[in-house]
Amino acid sequence: VARLQGGETRLVKIFERGSAADAEREAFLARTLAQPGVVRYLDAGLDPVTRKPCVTMEFAEGENLEQHVAQHGPLPSYLAAELVLQVVRVLEDFHKTPRPNAPHGVVHRDIKPANVLYSQEPARADPEVVHKALLLDLEHAVAILHPDELRTAPTSPGFAGGTHGYSPPESYVGAYPQPAFDIFGLGATFFFVLTGCPAYSQVDPVTTANLVCTGSPRLHLLRGQPPILQQLIANCLAMNPRGRPTAADVRSEERRRGKGCRSRGAPQP
Repeated sequence: VARLQGGETRLVKIFERGSAADAEREAFLARTLAQPGVVRYLDAGLDPVTRKPCVTMEFAEGENLEQHVAQHGPLPSYLAAELVLQVVRVLEDFHKTPRPNAPHGVVHRDIKPANVLYSQEPARADPEVVHKALLLDLEHAVAILHPDELRTAPTSPGFAGGTHGYSPPESYVGAYPQPAFDIFGLGATFFFVLTGCPAYSQVDPVTTANLVCTGSPRLHLLRGQPPILQQLIANCLAMNPRGRPTAADVRSEERRRGKGCRSRGAPQP
């Protein structure tokens, strides 16, 4: 929801089911994760219209990738790769940089097209970047556990959170989210923006969960895309979290082979 506050337009996220403590937690976490690739959070409180908990964010022009692809169709591979690379840089920082209450980093836990804002304005950190991706929605983010802590961390029955079709197989057995959780969502997001279709059929949540848990992404829809991108997406969607690349691996691979999937002379959409 965009509302005018103090003469300026702000983005307001209203918590339909969450509490005031949930809103405060998200705003606090967002401030510790602040960087140019993340939408800027301003405050938490009660929405004056609905009287429900909310967080207020800096307004950013654009539309999320789900909306953009629905309206304009799939992105060309060079542009999809550029936007995904921007998200990867954010995830690499999330996964590696210690934060208050998260000494081993943070997992976003809901990477999907609807949580990436796409605009065609120069990025604040690099005026030469015309196409900009901003990561949204930190409601589900959690601290990464040290391997010693992970061995003793309890699993909870049922779905561990995120969004069906963008959450990995281990989320369906209650495994504690680790960085590979985000990489799966990244691969599914990359798939969607290249094809205009989800990697896993979205008939209903049960069907989608079964497809995810049996390792059945619709990789045939990637035919015609650069082979290096097809392989990268397949690796990100690996059933075993240990088989997925890290954010640093994705960034290094995409940059090393970038000339094969991006064209600097390509026409702008």
